Order: sequence, then structure tokens, then C-alpha cells
Amino acid sequence: MKLTRFQKIAYGIGAVGKDMVYALSATYVMYYYKDLLGLSSAFVGTILMIARVFDALNDPFMGILVAKTRTKWGRFRPWLISGSVLNAFTLYALFTAPHVEGTGLMVFFTVI
Repeated sequence: MKLTRFQKIAYGIGAVGKDMVYALSATYVMYYYKDLLGLSSAFVGTILMIARVFDALNDPFMGILVAKTRTKWGRFRPWLISGSVLNAFTLYALFTAPHVEGTGLMVFFTVI
């Protein structure tokens, strides 16, 4: 299937909004855990880098999974709904750190 120039631009513009929200939250996560909760910059940066590498390796598999999904709601809608709920939970948990310090906070941040 060949996409038109307009379709490519429209898809790219749609991705800009998503990427802006991600960049804003990722930047604030670094500030929040480093400056407000006291974790080291190296640790927070390493965890965020590992998350990005995992995301890059995971994306092709998720693409295959979405392409093979067949429901009465379509291929992508179930993933959008479940992903939205999971993202909401994760963002809430990420910025609602428990009152622990040191290793406990490092483990919490790594898991979330």
C-alpha cells in the first residue's frame, strides 16, 4: 500500500502530540526523581535509557501482535483502550512515590 504525501504528513502530525506529551513527562520524571526525591542522576538516566531500549526492542513485537488481533472492535481499538488505562495507572504511580528512601525508592522507580 502506497501512502500519499498528505497521509504521511497527517500521520507525522498526529505523532507530534504524543511525542510532546512523552517528552514533557520524561523530562519531569528526571527532575522529580533526581531533584525532589534524591535519586542519583546516573541511576535515573540509566533506568530511562533501559526503558527506551526495551521500547525499541518491544515495538516490532507489539506491531505484529496488533496486526494479528481480530476483534469485533477492530485491530487497534482494544489496544488503545487497554493501553490508555495502563498508561494512566503507570503515570499516576510514577508520580505518587511511596515514602521510602534509598534502595526502596530505586526498586519502586525501576519497577514502575
